[in-house]
Amino acid sequence: RVLFRSVQESGNTFSMLNNPVAKYTFKVTGENISVDFINPSLSEPVHFTKEIKGLTVSDKELQTYTGTYFCSELGCVYRIILKDHRLEFTNNLIGDSKIILMGKDNLLTDYKLLYHFKVLRVNGNKIIGLELNSDEIMNLKFDKIE
Repeated sequence: RVLFRSVQESGNTFSMLNNPVAKYTFKVTGENISVDFINPSLSEPVHFTKEIKGLTVSDKELQTYTGTYFCSELGCVYRIILKDHRLEFTNNLIGDSKIILMGKDNLLTDYKLLYHFKVLRVNGNKIIGLELNSDEIMNLKFDKIE
C-alpha cells in the first residue's frame, strides 16, 4: 500500500508533500466528481472523472452500441449484441463476454487481454468505433462498420 501525503493549499486544491509543484484540484458538480492533476512538466492538466460502474440504461440506448467492429491492424471482427437487456461481445474464436458499462464511454469485459474499451464518438454522440486500452495494448482502434 502506497500512501501519498498532501497539503491543502486552498479549498479544493492539494499539493504533494514531497513535490509541491504537483497539484490536485477536486471538483464536485451535482453528481459529477472530477480531479485535475496539474504539473508544470505537463503541457496541460490531466483530467480524471469518476464514472459509475454498471451504469443502467434503456435497451434503446444500449442498441446504439450494437454492431460490427473491425480492427484493421489485427484483421479481426467483433460484434456487440444486445441480449437479455445487456450488451455482449461476441467473436467466433474466443466466445462471448458480458459488457459492463463504466459510464457511457468505457466498456469493461471478461476477456483477459481485451478488458477495457473506450467508446469513440463523433459530435459527442454517434459511436464510430472503439479503442482498446488494456495492459500493454494501448490505442488499438476498432472501427464500427455496421
